[in-house]
Amino acid sequence: MRRALFGLPATALLLTAVAAAPALADPPAPPPAATARAELAALTVATPHSMDGYARAKFDIWASQPDGCTTRQEVLARDGKDVEDEPGSCQPSSGTWYSVYDDTTVTTVAKATIDHLVSVPVAV
Repeated sequence: MRRALFGLPATALLLTAVAAAPALADPPAPPPAATARAELAALTVATPHSMDGYARAKFDIWASQPDGCTTRQEVLARDGKDVEDEPGSCQPSSGTWYSVYDDTTVTTVAKATIDHLVSVPVAV
């Protein structure tokens, strides 16, 4: 009985630690071109809606993450190859970034863009 009582809290602690860990996964592969074309053709374009009340300043553009880096810095580190940070900083100083959207590779950090798949005003 004593083992069972000790084992329950230990198991609960282990499960909590595992459940609290971030999910690290690569994004899915793009669909075949024919599938993408068919799905794009099926989309309906809505009439533009009012921008009343929208203000970009209401959105934290590059929110800080628990490690002190910004979301942009985290994404650049995740998506780039051979990314090197400035000493003592999260800011990438070099690397290579490839854009599947326009088949472009850049090696200048300032040219490495991170785009919204849906623009913020439309998503809100």
